[in-house]
Amino acid sequence: MTVNDAVIPGLVGVDIGCGVTCAQVTGVRAECGKLDRIVSERIPAGTWIRDKALPQAASVDLSALR
Repeated sequence: MTVNDAVIPGLVGVDIGCGVTCAQVTGVRAECGKLDRIVSERIPAGTWIRDKALPQAASVDLSALR
């Protein structure tokens, strides 16, 4: 599927849709290729970025979820 004039969070990734707001911006030409490159270079993503839990995970109380 090729989308030339829209950003669809669900196509980017399953969890990226959480908290994402889309807005129509006029008067600016989006450089989607450049944006994609910058995001890929600067934001760690994927299942291969961690091999153990973050230290902060130990302080999260998950008992209410049981």
